[in-house]
Amino acid sequence: MRWAGGLTVLLFVLAGCSNYEPPPPDVPAHERLFGPVSMQLDSFSKVESWNGLPAPDGIEAVLEFDDRFGDRTKAAGHVLFELYEYRIGWPDPRGPRLVNPWSAPLTTIEQQKAHWDRASGAYSFRLACDNVQWNHYYVLSAVFDSDDGQRFFSQIVMQGQAPEKSVEPTTTESAAEPGRRIPQP
Repeated sequence: MRWAGGLTVLLFVLAGCSNYEPPPPDVPAHERLFGPVSMQLDSFSKVESWNGLPAPDGIEAVLEFDDRFGDRTKAAGHVLFELYEYRIGWPDPRGPRLVNPWSAPLTTIEQQKAHWDRASGAYSFRLACDNVQWNHYYVLSAVFDSDDGQRFFSQIVMQGQAPEKSVEPTTTESAAEPGRRIPQP
């Protein structure tokens, strides 16, 4: 009788130490192949001025998803962006958070169309923020929760850089001979 009690305890201990993993959710085969497996904020993310004034209006966040083959793909879910001051020399470069997080759903066709850039194969988000400045460093982070339960995280360090002033053309087209350019003094 005593050995039966010890055997029961041993079975409970072994059951608690097993490497049991719940079965994966029912995901169609094409989604397992072509759905997102990674996400990153692109280096094209930057401090931006959309109205043409000298002061920046916020952050242009460019977000990329890759599938198992390393190709760009779309994703459905919800993105949360956060902007922090940059702390130089720290293992975690995020300083104080500058603004409340931005929330961006990507759950409907309209939201997908509004943010997807076909040429780059990435999503683009305009995050309005009045207190960003040129010539400051920032840490931008993104957390994505997909509709099928996956979670991705990415962060980058960005330097605010004022846009270059437009350069006037140094040549004009000749009215007498279209296509021929005449240097300007």
